[in-house]
Amino acid sequence: QQETVYSPDAKSSRLEVRVGGADANPHLVLAAILALGYRGIQNKMEITLPPLGKGEEVGGEADQGLRLAKSLKDATARFMKKGSVAREVFG
Repeated sequence: QQETVYSPDAKSSRLEVRVGGADANPHLVLAAILALGYRGIQNKMEITLPPLGKGEEVGGEADQGLRLAKSLKDATARFMKKGSVAREVFG
């Protein structure tokens, strides 16, 4: 008996949004998600990271993205950096 292996491709992918931190403003979180999605559509951007398969977790070879800031100071510095996506989206 041959086992069917699930192999995701970009056309069958979906976006999963996890619950933000308790200290996050839900309105700003949703605004960021929508604004960044709209930016991607407007700029005709493609998702370059491969989708995760069933049971896979972020890490290892699939984890090629930029890590989130680990402190408010680091996050603020990234936000205020000239040419940052955050400044483009939020002004």
